[in-house]
Amino acid sequence: MRPASRGRAGPISAAAGARRSSPGPPTSAGTAPGPVLAGHPLPWLALQLATLGAAAAALTLGIRGHRARASLDTPAKIRLGSLLAGTAVLPPWAAYWGLFTV
Repeated sequence: MRPASRGRAGPISAAAGARRSSPGPPTSAGTAPGPVLAGHPLPWLALQLATLGAAAAALTLGIRGHRARASLDTPAKIRLGSLLAGTAVLPPWAAYWGLFTV
């Protein structure tokens, strides 16, 4: 058997590396996918709006959960904590992709 070669990247890892190295709105050859508003494609602006909505909803959920923590039973506290832990990765992810920029 021949040993696996080291240092060669397959097509999947090459594509993943290329995607990680260029955060920002997805474009190809300088053309935007669809109509452009304020220099950004509309799907990108929709994704930015959805991200801001999710961040606002998570903030509201955290505040309301903190205020009602005395009346919540244990399963509800676990569900609330799981949801808030999941939304904790939203700001770093959105910042990496430039979703909070104008």
